[in-house]
Amino acid sequence: MKIITHSGTGHADDFLAVSLLLHMFPEATVERVSELPNKIEEDAFVVDIGGKYEPPRFLDHHQNSDIPSAFMLVLKEVFGISNDFGKDLAFYDLKDRYGVTRACQVLEVKNDILSPIESAIISVWSSISTLKPDDPLHVVMQKIGENIIKAIKAREETKLNLMKSEKISIKEGIIIFYPQSNPNINLIKEFVPKVIGIVKPNSRVPDQTDIVSVDNNALFRPESIVQRAELNPVFIHKTGFMAVVDKPLPQVKKAIVKALSS
Repeated sequence: MKIITHSGTGHADDFLAVSLLLHMFPEATVERVSELPNKIEEDAFVVDIGGKYEPPRFLDHHQNSDIPSAFMLVLKEVFGISNDFGKDLAFYDLKDRYGVTRACQVLEVKNDILSPIESAIISVWSSISTLKPDDPLHVVMQKIGENIIKAIKAREETKLNLMKSEKISIKEGIIIFYPQSNPNINLIKEFVPKVIGIVKPNSRVPDQTDIVSVDNNALFRPESIVQRAELNPVFIHKTGFMAVVDKPLPQVKKAIVKALSS
């Protein structure tokens, strides 16, 4: 099958749209064209070119600025994902439709500065006309598409776990008793900006519990929490950002809540 997009200077939008499709269809060949051919194969995807939004095959947005960018259309129409994408993907969507200045204003971020990695990859992408499954860039784009889907799923998983998590508020901030041993702390900080501490199962010994200071916050010191809650530490990191205690999460939660409420 084929994926058809525009030729010339490439942008993050068309690059990400094609990367997502290559994750779904790793054997596809990519063609970058100046204009669409008269005949298009029935199983081909046409993205970011053609002035037509007729899902699932024709996914262009240039005819209407209210239509999301091509990679957002691929997420919606091919992967069935149309909820929270996170600020990074939202930035590329707004940047492609309205420009960097508007994107920065809407999302309250600093001016866009491309990393050398992104600049180099987009430069290579812009220089090609055909991309086949055995080409190195084809493989890289597959992995980028895969990682985007993983990141979106991680957001959903973190949201669900936070809904199941008990939280307590103290004057310094919020402490979260998280049910999983491998939380994505950056996402938790995004969803709960005032979080200062996370208490979670230990990843190596399920019957032990980690008490973690988010960003090694001076307002939440695990060693002090261990002492106040009269818990038995089996490990305390030398920087003080984490302590491991010898009881499972439910018992540790009960002890900490009691200590902090007294």
